[in-house]
Amino acid sequence: AKTVTGRAQTALEETKAQLEASETKFANYRGEKESLISKLQQELTDAQSSNAVLNDKHAAANESLGVAKQNLEDSKRTIAATSASIDEMKTRSDDLKDIV
Repeated sequence: AKTVTGRAQTALEETKAQLEASETKFANYRGEKESLISKLQQELTDAQSSNAVLNDKHAAANESLGVAKQNLEDSKRTIAATSASIDEMKTRSDDLKDIV
């Protein structure tokens, strides 16, 4: 009976040691998980911030492109008007040559 009790006591102590080891591993995993979650949350925050900056740059680039397009259209109209004026001057010059 003493031997059975001794073996039961030994088995109980081994089981208790295994349980404590498992609890330690679980606590370590929990700590690693929390650390990883914190790191991922920081990476997400950084990515969102970077995305916001890129969106702002994209909007500014689109605005600049719009201004450049408008300037191009204005330049085309100015060139067309100048060309028409030059053509008109040539016509008048030719008319004056014919008169003289």
